[in-house]
Amino acid sequence: MIHVFSFWKSIIALLWLPTLRYLLTGIPLLIPFFLSGQQFPQYSQYLMHPTIYHPSVAVRNDAMCFGLGYRNQWMGFEDSQGKNISPRDFLVTAGIPVYALNSRIGIVVNNSNLGYHNRTDFRLDYGFQVEVSSDNFLGFGLSGQLSRYQMNLGQLTVADPSDPLIKETDKQQAMFPEMGFGIFYNGNNRFFAGISMMNLLASEYELGNLRFKDQQTAIFSANYKIGIIDDRYRKAYLVPSVLLKSNFKTTQIDLNTTAFINDKYWAGMGYRLQDGFIINAGIYLGDLVVGLSYDMNTGKIRDATKGGSVEIHLGYCLPIEKPRRIKSGFNTRCL
Repeated sequence: MIHVFSFWKSIIALLWLPTLRYLLTGIPLLIPFFLSGQQFPQYSQYLMHPTIYHPSVAVRNDAMCFGLGYRNQWMGFEDSQGKNISPRDFLVTAGIPVYALNSRIGIVVNNSNLGYHNRTDFRLDYGFQVEVSSDNFLGFGLSGQLSRYQMNLGQLTVADPSDPLIKETDKQQAMFPEMGFGIFYNGNNRFFAGISMMNLLASEYELGNLRFKDQQTAIFSANYKIGIIDDRYRKAYLVPSVLLKSNFKTTQIDLNTTAFINDKYWAGMGYRLQDGFIINAGIYLGDLVVGLSYDMNTGKIRDATKGGSVEIHLGYCLPIEKPRRIKSGFNTRCL
């Protein structure tokens, strides 16, 4: 069984790895030519919680990890009646390695509030990875999701209240399934690139007389670690990264650079195209990690808000020792 697994691992390394490198670097270059913004949940600290966008990725392969996140976007954004309707997202993540299968199981729960709209996604991930060569891994992942979409139609301001298309005026909700998959490559813990396809089912649902359809979303992210200082008591490195999200109608791109010092502190800056600048910082406190970020809007939305966007993330990992294989001391010759 071990020989068969090693054979297929070698086949993947020889045939798929070079192709994957071209795909991971080539696809993002093509997308902007025929796509031009975004519906999928937006988080600036995707390096801290890669599972948000990639069902194939684990935060750590040697620990059970938990995460909490909160984002208040376009703070102070109000409707015509002076009510705050700025988008807010709440995030809960959990992941545990399954050593026997060389894989992981993850849970992602995200609640998004946008004005009078509310959506909650309950997602279950399964990720599997293969070591294609020394310290080079190829991972695959699948996700199943149950979503609840809710809208308070009674709070909407309509131009014509007698419009027959708007008959319902109370709170409406719908439940529907979704799926996703992803693939990633990790090279020597220095280079990472991943592609995911989310909302594959493009589910349709109705609220009152209004019909909605989920948007299939392609997500690409990549980062590379550049060593700056590597002394005995001092370590520093830079991590340039990119995040691209597209629903095949609009595209959003984040470009970031983050500096890590002594594997404990980090701080960075970035720019989200046609949106604004991003500032982030954080600290590792043992197995606990805390991250903060602030987005400064530079687009037209700045005139309608009283502030930018703030985001906070907490993470905690409980190390789990990988079970050791115990070789039997039984010898058939002793029978």
